[in-house]
Amino acid sequence: MEPSPEWINLLKKALQRNRKLPYARYLQLATVTEEGKPSCRTVVYRGILEGTQTKLKVITDVRSEKIKHLKNNNWVEACWYLPETREQFRIQGLAQAVLASDEDPKMQDHRLHQWKLLSDAARSAFDDPHPGIPKDPDWTGKETVEAVDPTVPHENFVLLIIDPKCVDYLNLRPKPQLRAYFTLLEENGSWKCTEVYA
Repeated sequence: MEPSPEWINLLKKALQRNRKLPYARYLQLATVTEEGKPSCRTVVYRGILEGTQTKLKVITDVRSEKIKHLKNNNWVEACWYLPETREQFRIQGLAQAVLASDEDPKMQDHRLHQWKLLSDAARSAFDDPHPGIPKDPDWTGKETVEAVDPTVPHENFVLLIIDPKCVDYLNLRPKPQLRAYFTLLEENGSWKCTEVYA
């Protein structure tokens, strides 16, 4: 396997150094609406896809707005700011939604693996009412969290894989501050690094 790109090594080190901050696992993910408008929300980083060096994992609900956006335009941008090390990563790439209906057995294996890693509380959330619709005033949520079968992913559970194409890295600690663009060269799969003014 080729050596890991520099930017993913920087990201791994930054996450390690920020590990005492629970919110270091949260990043902002922007999609494009059907009207061409940006739509941004916070998601939880679930690691790097097994067998790859740079594909990032998050999860979502098939009923969420972001899935509708991705059907029309699967370009996304993820943005992370890690305060302990004062580093920012803006990651542009293509998102692949692995749905219950996906016929690729390897992708379903990845989806099942991620489902097994979730807590019962996280798994049970996929059986909640449809996200984004008006709330029933009588609905008070679940009284208790019941165990959910970890071997059968809920039909609403989606593994979202982000395949990075360009990374804008910023480190605010050095003087002068360090900023670099990492761009994937599709012809050979290597990454080009260009340092720029911050």
